[in-house]
Formats: sequence, C-alpha cells, structure tokens
Amino acid sequence: MVARAHETAHQFPIRERLWPTELKRTTSTNILFVCGDIHLYTFTNFLAAEKISSTVFGRGISVNPSNDIEYEALQYAQDNDMFGKTDCFCLGS
Repeated sequence: MVARAHETAHQFPIRERLWPTELKRTTSTNILFVCGDIHLYTFTNFLAAEKISSTVFGRGISVNPSNDIEYEALQYAQDNDMFGKTDCFCLGS
C-alpha cells in the first residue's frame, strides 16, 4: 500500500509535468488526454496550479474505486500528506 501511495504522490506528478512542456510545442488549443482514472485526481490539480484550463468528460469509467488498491493508495497518500513532500529519495533530495 505504501509503495503504491508513494508512486501516486511522487512518481505520477513527475511524469505528469512532461505534458505542459509538450503542449507548448503545439499551436493546438483543444487537446484530448485519455488517462487512467487516478490521474484525474493528480493531473487536474497540476493543470489548475499551472493555470491551464481543463474539462473532465468522464470519471470512474469501468472502475470500482471501493474495490481497487490504487484508490486505496490515493486515499493513503492524501491522508498522510504525501503530496508535495520534497524530502524523498525519488525526488533527488
């Protein structure tokens, strides 16, 4: 559980930071992202912090959050304030 929470809180944001950089390479204004449901919690927060507007067209498609370890890991990361921590070995500090 802790390992999955760690991945959600630290590794997802590292990977998600790639997309705004890539978006700057295009002149398109409407871009469709298809991603896993857990990313909707983390990536939309990141976009909002970067002042990039977004619209979510669907959540929880074909998933049961009450029966999925990834949702439990997300909850664990939120409950233990793992997001935004910068003193983790994976973040290079």
